[in-house]
Amino acid sequence: MRTVRTLGRALGLAIALLALVAPAWPAGANGTPINVVLQYLNGVSNWGPTNASGVAEIITGEGEVRLQATGLPRLSGERYQLWILDTANNTQLPLGAFNANADGVGRLDLVLDQPIPDDTSWNLLLVTVEAEGPPPTAPSNRRSIAGRIAEPGPGGNARPAELPRTGGPPDSAVPSTPQPLPPPSSPPWPLPAVIVGALAVLVVGGALGYSLGRRSAQGGTR
Repeated sequence: MRTVRTLGRALGLAIALLALVAPAWPAGANGTPINVVLQYLNGVSNWGPTNASGVAEIITGEGEVRLQATGLPRLSGERYQLWILDTANNTQLPLGAFNANADGVGRLDLVLDQPIPDDTSWNLLLVTVEAEGPPPTAPSNRRSIAGRIAEPGPGGNARPAELPRTGGPPDSAVPSTPQPLPPPSSPPWPLPAVIVGALAVLVVGGALGYSLGRRSAQGGTR
């Protein structure tokens, strides 16, 4: 009976250790928000008021997209389209459409059907003017406010490396300034693996001890 109690205590200790370690295992989704300031960006923007601006937040792993912009004229028969681009590889992804109200304020708050791929070096957010209808496959040549996506800093949030300049002559080409995201860190598997191994040793050792104890007890009663 003492052997059974010892085995139970060992199993309880191992389970408690696993419970302490389990919350430290990393999550699979990339939940770090990307924050971007959007303005009339020199070399990119070529349409609309030069004093328009906005702030966007993107969470790639969750497919979450939020945008608030001001100074944009209300459109009729057209809409604003938000894009995320990798200009170095000519890759673009439409994130959502919106319009501005009478006060020039536009908002976008949605969750996409699929996560935004985080293996692409996204380096630009762009608002374009598009015709009403199905989502376009590529941005139009009417480019409104935009903002560069900076590399994540030590604090984890991605912020612009510098505020965009305003008021310069527009350029017809979107500049290619890729800023690849750092590779994800590998999960710390060794510690959980050691604890699982220790649990297996405790279970096997306890079972052997229990079996030997029963045999000794049975031999003593004969």
